[in-house]
Amino acid sequence: LLCIEGIGPYTASAVASIAFNVKVPVVDGNVCRVLSRLKGITNNIKAPVVKDDVGWKLAEQLMAAVDNKSVRAGEVNQALMELGATYCAPNGSGIDERDPLVGYYLSTKIALEMGDLVSSDASFLNKNATASLQDALARVGKSHHCKVCGEGEISNVFIEMMEDMKELSRHIPKDTLDTKSKKMYETYGPLGHKYLPTVPPKKKKREEIVAVAVIHARSTQHGKRHWLMIKRPKKGLLANQWEFPSCSVVIAPTKAAKQSKGNESKQLSAKFSSKERRLALDKFLIDQFVDTKFLPLDTKISECKRKTVTSSPLVHVFSHVIHHMWVEVGDVTDLIDLKAGIEMQWTSKDGRELRWLSEEDMKDVGITSGVKKILAAVHSTNTSRKRKL
Repeated sequence: LLCIEGIGPYTASAVASIAFNVKVPVVDGNVCRVLSRLKGITNNIKAPVVKDDVGWKLAEQLMAAVDNKSVRAGEVNQALMELGATYCAPNGSGIDERDPLVGYYLSTKIALEMGDLVSSDASFLNKNATASLQDALARVGKSHHCKVCGEGEISNVFIEMMEDMKELSRHIPKDTLDTKSKKMYETYGPLGHKYLPTVPPKKKKREEIVAVAVIHARSTQHGKRHWLMIKRPKKGLLANQWEFPSCSVVIAPTKAAKQSKGNESKQLSAKFSSKERRLALDKFLIDQFVDTKFLPLDTKISECKRKTVTSSPLVHVFSHVIHHMWVEVGDVTDLIDLKAGIEMQWTSKDGRELRWLSEEDMKDVGITSGVKKILAAVHSTNTSRKRKL
């Protein structure tokens, strides 16, 4: 499965275990969260050492114990993923009796041990004791760095958890917080899931202004409308996916997290006028025909009158980048005849595939949500214009 282009370890493992009952783990964020709480790992689930290394090793150990003659490997993987999305979600308590792993979480046990320490020793309720704990943990952290838990993570988590416990203990009668009481279990137990694993740091998203050309023509042979599409590079964002021809004209980091998307878009858009965006898009389109047998076609496509679809850009958000897409649509039905010798597929000078695709073809090859968003905007604009007429 890994030899198939576009399939990575996660997809390969999921297909192998669910479809073919192969004893291989499937590790995503939800599974990493379950495993981290079972083992008391403090590092966040997006840390490379967790999601790419330790998470897979722990899941392999768990999968090794599965008897796939009586229990399908895929069912175990799906159960772990479902558990991480429900009872062991970020806001999970770790003490819900409906949770099949309740009683096995080391995160909960750590919280209860610390709760016992706080409730049984009054000295931990004053600031000096907390400061002493901080100093002691800091010394341990300097002498013994754990790559799994992350530098300083253990001491920070313990200190924050203890501060939380101190605050809780001030509002609860001490006689109800003995070591084995239900009140202590319900009060301190959930703090294990609250602090373990730590919350992944939020990365600032890169901002890009993207100019998109939606070029279409109706076939004189069967009347179907076809759209000019280009295949993305084999590596990087949305690798090998089909999209409308586009180019980035502005790339900038997000500076103000509190700023509204509208303001961010206006600031970025101000850096490039509509004329500059169009020129950049013209150049990109022409480059796709250089050194090919379609040179007459490049002039017709780049020179067709394109209209801006919306008064503001379409916003499409990825995990690490935000695209503000200015979409221009152009109809070249009167300029070219898809029936008269115009090939439906070719390769550009940089090795990218181009193809005229109908919307039925798009369903067959699969298109991204971003392309669907653009296509919906184009259809909506066409419908509005027809109503006005």
